[in-house]
Amino acid sequence: QTERSDYNGERWFACPELNGPKRAWEVFNFFYGFVWIAIFAIIVAFRLYERFDFFEYMVVCGGLCVPILASPIFFPSSEDKKQPILRRFGVRANLWMIVYSFIGNYWYTHYFYNVLKANYTMPSKRLNNVPIQLYFSTFFYFCFYHTLSNAVLRRITSTFRQNFQRKIFVCLSVFSMAYFTAFMESWTISSYPDYYFEDQFMAFTIGSAFYGLYFIVSFPMFYRFDEWPKTKNSPSLWETFVDSMGCGMIILMLLDIVRLMLGIGLTIE
Repeated sequence: QTERSDYNGERWFACPELNGPKRAWEVFNFFYGFVWIAIFAIIVAFRLYERFDFFEYMVVCGGLCVPILASPIFFPSSEDKKQPILRRFGVRANLWMIVYSFIGNYWYTHYFYNVLKANYTMPSKRLNNVPIQLYFSTFFYFCFYHTLSNAVLRRITSTFRQNFQRKIFVCLSVFSMAYFTAFMESWTISSYPDYYFEDQFMAFTIGSAFYGLYFIVSFPMFYRFDEWPKTKNSPSLWETFVDSMGCGMIILMLLDIVRLMLGIGLTIE
């Protein structure tokens, strides 16, 4: 049985008959992504951030996390309603993203500080020298990114037969999506003055490749997360935590290998 036969035809979102809870999480995050993007666009376009203090940043970033966190608890899919809250796909997927987002901010940000000379200047309180509001905003950013990457990878695996050519296509797609995602985030945030690089061109080119290392690992790892619950046991909350931690460690090793190849020291303050 190939991966293709696990789907009922070509599709972007998870199959409602085979994996309704995952489909519900993806559909919600897909449409909700346009909501928080519009809110951020308004904040940046009208320079509302100039009036923000740390509390107001937290209201925005923390508040935008609430619908994603609340959705599987209060508005679960019909299939997830039958499950205890901690066994619901949405709860486990959110935990995966929370762990990944935390690792990314707590550790990976320092590679941007050291390698790309990035800096944050917005009003903030900091955890490991990273503005706390970023731990929250990264969560809904990553939920949206991985919803889109899931859709693309699923479309490929549900359309083409499982063979060597498809594996190459999947790899090329992951690399392309990783770089494009990293570049677009760098470009769209470039008009926000409280996050800057010493060399903007380097940030867009080399920096996007560096940031893209995150997604080269996490896009395929999150795609496979509970993708075939009818044929494989769904991971528990603890297994979800371990899976996300493993993903985070692989990325950390890749970032450090690149840093060592560039001959740049690492200072964490």
